[in-house]
Amino acid sequence: MSKKANFTMIGIFVVGAVGLVILGLLLFGSGRLFKQRTLYVLFFQSSVKGLNPGAPVDFRGVKIGTVKDIKVMMSPKDLSLMIPVIIEIEPERIAETQPANNQQRAIERKMAKTLMEYLIKKGLKAQLRMQSLVTGQLYVSLDFFPGKPMNLVGEGPHYPEIPTVPSSLDQLLETIQKIPLEEIVSKVMLSLEGIADLVKSPELKDTLISLNQAVKDVQVMVRNLDSKSGPLITNLNDTVADIQRLARNLDQEAKPALSGIRETLKDTRNLLRTAESRVPTVATSLENTFKAAEGAAKQAEKTL
Repeated sequence: MSKKANFTMIGIFVVGAVGLVILGLLLFGSGRLFKQRTLYVLFFQSSVKGLNPGAPVDFRGVKIGTVKDIKVMMSPKDLSLMIPVIIEIEPERIAETQPANNQQRAIERKMAKTLMEYLIKKGLKAQLRMQSLVTGQLYVSLDFFPGKPMNLVGEGPHYPEIPTVPSSLDQLLETIQKIPLEEIVSKVMLSLEGIADLVKSPELKDTLISLNQAVKDVQVMVRNLDSKSGPLITNLNDTVADIQRLARNLDQEAKPALSGIRETLKDTRNLLRTAESRVPTVATSLENTFKAAEGAAKQAEKTL
């Protein structure tokens, strides 16, 4: 009996040891035992359908936490319903600029809340975004929206609150809601009524009749032009042929005339050269004649 008892105790110890080893591997292997996690609360104005616990929380594509819980709470002030979304952020996921020792890490963990407050003042806000178009799952995205107002609810669970901004779809729906659809529809209806009145008016019928008659007149004129265009084109062809013949005749008659002009120019050049060579002789004869006449005049004067 003692041997059976010993084997039983040994089996219990072995099973317990294996269980402890597995538990240790799970705890130490995942690192969850030593990871510091900080909880924050978010309040979204729109529906959170598609957002479930365990959904990722990221900053520009880098996962820094998960959605921890989603509740429905009633405000004691006005008995309105609120939907606080509790998220869990790992401060270690916000990388350190340089390796830190244990003391520095402890200081940073103490300053994690202060760091988030600083980032919130810089415009850090949460926004719901689509995780999958097929499943419609949502996730929480943290990013900087410095141009958006920081609206804090200040109620609900006692966790630091991160302000939220509407999703892109919510902003689109809000823009559509601001469009004065009723006014636009009423103006369209008035325009359609005006068009209907215009169609039914007798003036439009008279205008259409006149337009139809004008179209017929244009068709008749086109047919007349078409019938007269044949002789007109023939006359134009004959005129062009006459001009071409005249040009050829002028070309043939111009050649002899140009030859005669060239001969006349040659004779003129020769005459000028001859006259130029005889000009000095004629000038000398004229000078002698003038001198003889002058001497005769003087002799006659003496005789008288």
